[in-house]
Amino acid sequence: MMNSMHLDDHMADDLIAAGLHFIAFSLDAADEELTDSLRSGTNLVSRQG
Repeated sequence: MMNSMHLDDHMADDLIAAGLHFIAFSLDAADEELTDSLRSGTNLVSRQG
């Protein structure tokens, strides 16, 4: 998988059928709150207090 690749249900099924056992996502953004709003739990810095 490449960065910014669109992963739809069909492609995910094909990857799993080909032997991929998990898919990891990485969200990078200049605005940490924006990143956290897209995928809850990614803003670890603010959660550490």
